[in-house]
Amino acid sequence: MNRTVFIADDDKNLLDVYRDIFGQSATQKDPQNDFEAHFFEEGKSLIGKIEQFYQDQNRVPICILDVRMPGLDGWETARQIRKIDPQTIIIFVTGYDDKTSLEIRDSLNHDYYFMRKPFTESEILSLTDSLLKNWNKTQALFRYAEEIKETTFELNESKQKFKRLEDNLSKEYFFYTHDTNRVYSYLSPSVTNVLGYSVEEYIRNHNSYFVENEKKTESWKLTQDAIKGDKSPVFEVDMYHKDGSIHTLEVAEFPVFNEAGKIIAIEGMAHDITERIEINKMQNLLLRISNAINQIADTTELYKSIQELSLIHISEPTRPY
Repeated sequence: MNRTVFIADDDKNLLDVYRDIFGQSATQKDPQNDFEAHFFEEGKSLIGKIEQFYQDQNRVPICILDVRMPGLDGWETARQIRKIDPQTIIIFVTGYDDKTSLEIRDSLNHDYYFMRKPFTESEILSLTDSLLKNWNKTQALFRYAEEIKETTFELNESKQKFKRLEDNLSKEYFFYTHDTNRVYSYLSPSVTNVLGYSVEEYIRNHNSYFVENEKKTESWKLTQDAIKGDKSPVFEVDMYHKDGSIHTLEVAEFPVFNEAGKIIAIEGMAHDITERIEINKMQNLLLRISNAINQIADTTELYKSIQELSLIHISEPTRPY
């Protein structure tokens, strides 16, 4: 399991706290779940080290960044990290209200979290450990999907592996294969668990289930890139559930080649992340309410502010933060 964590903070005292939390004290508590932690006093040094890591074919699952640092602040450091690895999880540590959730969402799109100062050792350890486990689980799924792609011509073995994977992930995932003209040759029955449609309904009418937005346009382009042989990044699409609700799917697609090296199909894996998005929205609401409590002394004004924040939360679209 990859348990690498990069931490950047210009506060040397706080950096020493991180060293204590993720270093010797963490090892003594649970040697099996040790962290490979690296510490930096500025964002630029972290970026240089992460570039070296990737040149050596290593990856960094999580970066913990202080928001206010000289030179590259936490926001810009995060943007540069995502250029190197779009799947690196970012944890922002801040005692201030620096950016709106909309600004951050437009910049980073997904998989970023907040930890407010002051925090306890158990809070930062629990969040980091949980996110590391989820990151490693996701990478295992991607590797499994690559395995399936590479064994396309060993049909019996591939079908058995695929069936086991499908059975284990049927509540939140569905799998599909279509040719270069986007005609489906396979769709897992778990699409019914995820979106409510039967296999026949989805294959016949799937184009009408997409929400008309920028995500649909981008997903079409990325699938075309995969058909041309390019390795597409993970992308998101919004789709209508049979009950009328909107679900957000995280999609990974892989080109399938025949023995002559020609692309003959696209295999895909769609993960319903709607519930995760709602949890992130609730965390953001709680953060806003916490800020209001710290900033507004008048009880009447505080109550009014909390009501307004709650209404904003209800009216916000279902999108990842």
